Amino acid sequence: MRALWELIFSAEHGSEEFLDTPGATIVIDSYENLGDMGPAVDDSILSSAARHPHSKFILSGRSTSSLADPRHQMRGTLQLIGPSELALTHDEVHRLVAEELPEAPTAVASSIYRDTSGLPLSVAAMIMALSSLNRIPSDHGVEWRTLVSSELSAEFSDPALLRFLQVTSTAPYFDTTLAQKLSKFHDVSDFISELEHLGFGSWNPHVHTRPVFQYVESLRLMFAAEFKSAHPKQFLRANSVTAKWFRANSDYEQALTFAVRAKNYELAAQATTALFLTSPESYMSDLLVHQLRAVPLKALKSYPILAFSLGLAYSNNPLMAESATRLLEAAADSFLKPRLDESLSNKFVVNTMRAVALRQVGRYSDSAEMALTALSTLDIMAPEARDELHEYLVLALRHVSYCLFQGGKLEEAVPVINAAVAHATSQPALNYTLSFAAGIHAFMGATASAQQAIEMSDPLGWPRKHDESYLNVLGVAGRAMLLIDRCDYEAAELLLARSEHFCSGTEFWPFSTTAMMHTRLALGHGLREAQRVADLLSPLGRSLGAQNAGIGDNLGTAAMHNMLSILWLSAGQPARAATALSGYAPGHHQVAPARMLLLLLTGKATEAAIEYSAAVMAPGSNPRTRAALHLLGAVASLHLGSEANALKLLRKATIVYQATGIRAHILFLPQEDRAVLLRLAESSGDKDIVDMFALEFPAPLQHLQLPPALSPREKVVLQQLVQHRSVDDISGALFVSSNTVKSQLRSIYRKLQVSSRDDAIAKALEMDLLN
Repeated sequence: MRALWELIFSAEHGSEEFLDTPGATIVIDSYENLGDMGPAVDDSILSSAARHPHSKFILSGRSTSSLADPRHQMRGTLQLIGPSELALTHDEVHRLVAEELPEAPTAVASSIYRDTSGLPLSVAAMIMALSSLNRIPSDHGVEWRTLVSSELSAEFSDPALLRFLQVTSTAPYFDTTLAQKLSKFHDVSDFISELEHLGFGSWNPHVHTRPVFQYVESLRLMFAAEFKSAHPKQFLRANSVTAKWFRANSDYEQALTFAVRAKNYELAAQATTALFLTSPESYMSDLLVHQLRAVPLKALKSYPILAFSLGLAYSNNPLMAESATRLLEAAADSFLKPRLDESLSNKFVVNTMRAVALRQVGRYSDSAEMALTALSTLDIMAPEARDELHEYLVLALRHVSYCLFQGGKLEEAVPVINAAVAHATSQPALNYTLSFAAGIHAFMGATASAQQAIEMSDPLGWPRKHDESYLNVLGVAGRAMLLIDRCDYEAAELLLARSEHFCSGTEFWPFSTTAMMHTRLALGHGLREAQRVADLLSPLGRSLGAQNAGIGDNLGTAAMHNMLSILWLSAGQPARAATALSGYAPGHHQVAPARMLLLLLTGKATEAAIEYSAAVMAPGSNPRTRAALHLLGAVASLHLGSEANALKLLRKATIVYQATGIRAHILFLPQEDRAVLLRLAESSGDKDIVDMFALEFPAPLQHLQLPPALSPREKVVLQQLVQHRSVDDISGALFVSSNTVKSQLRSIYRKLQVSSRDDAIAKALEMDLLN
């Protein structure tokens, strides 16, 4: 090229005079493979173009050049024709196929263009290969790709070059270091230059620190498939080498991909761990699912980090909930205890992952204990070791806090979520963590902290659609609870309804559902909401839906049952209210408000006072439940005739309100009790208590009319009354006389205070006598 350039522009050939001619054009084909000469030749061309602005230079080639800079071409004196311009167009490929393969369907030309990107050598090879057959194979089949790669392989006279092409086609791109490791050739520059000259690929600035060589993807896939088929063991080795190269260059996603392809599951486990450390939210993408589902069950059992990662990725998909549970159970039981000589960082990683796995499979108490173990490891870790955890520390603290929260260890959970917020550096990680913080603080009743978390969140800082993912469910539920505390029930319901599509089915759905139950209670839809939630929690509902996530012996489920019981009470159905609480021991702080309300509404004030004493000091009590307990305790005191004690408990409830602003629990007070408490506060002159009741609160609950004591036989007759309209039909069904049925019906009507069959059935339904 240098000799040609000197010949063209030498003075004795009159090149300068020629270039002075208006409209003169110099065409240089195959402007490539200049090596170290490239910059000097580029500068010479630019200098000549500047001296002869009325002339034009046209250069074509496949190599990269500084002349491709648009600034050099915008004046119109310089045109560089690169690989894309040298490629055949779609129409040109169609004309070639029509001429060479006249019997082929028209779709074949489009398939050839798709798989060759119009590169002339590749197009010619495919046409020659297809012309040698008596038929056209499927353009998506193995035969199609094998045929073309075989035809292209036949074009290589140098077997070493072909071998280099095959083994390096394993990687999506490579530098000289990887090329040397894959091919075992020390000098690979000539091979790469030749393949670039043939149009098989080009150098791209893919990596900031150095360029990489990248094949035309369709050709790469063809030769990789041929290499895998002809040399399966060497193909596995090449994938393993590629995985290690990506790991060394901190591209852990690609390292995982190629480690799995190589069936090197030890390396895959290392890449997955590194991925969690450097990109903690990677489990939310489909990457782990696509790669790890190819790992056999035996390897998943041997490497619990792989089972854990795949289970966590599956847990985002309600349709894969059962598979996620099995994988996470295996991970929870298979995580080996850290070795004595293992670093504290690795111990922390293992313990946090095990805590999450235990939580995901419903072992909430074990999860909370493992979370504490992880924190004890973190406490003795050196600051520099903590720094090496990068953003994983934020992810870990966020989930450790939630493990503690769901396990009922609220005092331990709060400082951990606050620490997670403090350590977050990237805005996405901060938003994820603030969402957790808002939900945890709001449900505990720390409204100022919840509001601060909401205000710190940046609406523009969420990755695409992540604000509408399970990562934001707690944040949505927390914002709804703050609106409920402000008596803005319509806004809270609207927020939750708009978020339903990403809240349901996640492990956080008990909290969004609890918030929705508050709004529906306030808006007068208690019965309908109780039926909806009861259906979701029924065995049939749970088998048909994805509402198993997050259900168990945990705080969220208890909060949901507490509200479900209150909804049934608002509908006048104490039996169903009691059933909702049947799984909880007396004094359980989270359901104590509902149990106290049930006792108060059924005339059992003494038992309600006993429940208050047991629950108010129970472990795990928080401002929100304490405020409700104090208020209901005041009602119990009034019912027992102690205004002094009622006023004392009212003041305790007011202190919590003044410190936090929470007052959603005022909804629980029957109207008549609320009026008596307000009169007591006004007569005492305590303005603070009066201010707590200042807003107009709905009154969805009232004291219940206790169901009449029907005899066992009367209950049977009442059931038959629903199914049969006449006395004779009932007597026939029960094999008794009509007079006996008439006598029992008279007794039933008297006790229900009705005079007709329809009124009796309606009253029985209202009093929940037909269950």
